[in-house]
Amino acid sequence: MKQIRELQRLLGKKTMEVEILREAVEYGRTKKLTALTIAAGGRPLKTICEVLGGVALESRSQVEAAG
Repeated sequence: MKQIRELQRLLGKKTMEVEILREAVEYGRTKKLTALTIAAGGRPLKTICEVLGGVALESRSQVEAAG
């Protein structure tokens, strides 16, 4: 049972990562990609910065200062 919960947690995390990356691709096609834009959609800032890593144009500290 404990292993099932852990697998469900990991699946949820990966699903969120995929959704963030899809949003990044969508924004990137139409306009300048920013972590702040995705964060404005209600995503957790820490997760966005972890998923996008070097792709994000701002560092996490810059995003937090702007928001």
